Amino acid sequence: HLPGEPDLRTGLDHLVELGVNTVQLLPVMDFENDETSPAYNWGYMPVHFNAPDGWYASDPVGPARVVELKRMIDGFHRHGLKVVLDVVLNHTAEKAPEKVFSFEGIVPGYYYRHWPDGTPANGSACGNEFRSEAPMARRFLLETLRHWVRDYGVDGFRFDLMGLIDLETLTLMARELRTLNPELLLYGEPWAAGASPMAITGKGAQRGRGFGVFNDGYRDAIKGGVFDATPGFVQGGERRGEIRGGLLGGVDEFAAGPLEAIAFVECHDNATLHDRLVKTTRGRTDVTDDDRRAMQRLAGALVLLAPGIPFLHAGQEMARTKGGHENSYNAPDSVNAIRWSWKKREAELVAYHQGLIALRRAHPLFRPADAETLRRDRRWLEEVTGQPSPAGVVGQVIARGDSGDAWEAACLVFSSAAEPVELALPPGAWRVY
Repeated sequence: HLPGEPDLRTGLDHLVELGVNTVQLLPVMDFENDETSPAYNWGYMPVHFNAPDGWYASDPVGPARVVELKRMIDGFHRHGLKVVLDVVLNHTAEKAPEKVFSFEGIVPGYYYRHWPDGTPANGSACGNEFRSEAPMARRFLLETLRHWVRDYGVDGFRFDLMGLIDLETLTLMARELRTLNPELLLYGEPWAAGASPMAITGKGAQRGRGFGVFNDGYRDAIKGGVFDATPGFVQGGERRGEIRGGLLGGVDEFAAGPLEAIAFVECHDNATLHDRLVKTTRGRTDVTDDDRRAMQRLAGALVLLAPGIPFLHAGQEMARTKGGHENSYNAPDSVNAIRWSWKKREAELVAYHQGLIALRRAHPLFRPADAETLRRDRRWLEEVTGQPSPAGVVGQVIARGDSGDAWEAACLVFSSAAEPVELALPPGAWRVY
């Protein structure tokens, strides 16, 4: 707990109290670093895919890295939390001839992609691309993931720059790994960081193949573009059409079903939502800190009440800030740490997210498993009432259907309007939850 605050839970206890059911770890596979130095690194330059990095262990020499990671995963499991590993299988830290590790050391040139003229491919923007489609490279990736499931008990994988892993390999991974764990969670980034000689595994390529993708379109609709200062829905009602797309789980855009869509508004990359809201409203005299907190709540509701799989960045529920830093992979704890004093300061915001999570978990009508159910049970508010929604408002009516929910229906209203608005509800005895 926070010193002097015996009732304020931190760390693992906070995650349990918040109500989440899964934790995604940033890369723990052995990466390029001096494991004894204090230099910071998020682990996105992998060296050995099958060993934990020693930087996180109490002793980098000996078995501690293995034993302690297994104990940590077991600790999460004992608290009812599943564990997803962020795996960086699209590139490595090798760069021959200066840096030669396992792959170049075994079969030079085989494990990396090249352009037709022999130039090394660099769609990762990190120096190379792992050639997942080569038979032994594909086999290596499959054996690697089996190892982490079988020997460490992990419950899923988040694929970094998944666009650079070929579709056949990803499809094979989903099929093979679910023989070990039918409930394994598999999802990734459906993009690359640059041009590649392969066909990028983009949004839509995953349809019906057993893995999901981050819905970056919904993210940008909620808070605005990542790489510019344009606003999104929460700052003033922009991009209502894309908000609707996210509230349909991407099934009218790129997904075969809502469980293929990861709904999110922030992650470890780029600015936190808090910092983004500050940046996009700076200089607006009509926006107060209370307004920004309301925007933060609205964004949390849009994520946690969307169909599909909701994803929260650690600390989002307490308005985490990195002081405006947008690429903090090598920044120290002064930038990246969770400050538990935020939880005390933002108690109302934390409780709001906690309530949204509890609401979602208690009511299956928010969690349709397939596109058919989603389309059958959801209608836009104006379709039901025959009245147009006010500017900056998106409303959705969700019927119980065959979900077995205790509620007959739910009416969601997301308003980015600065002032109260009036709108018609469908007939019935509604109450505010």
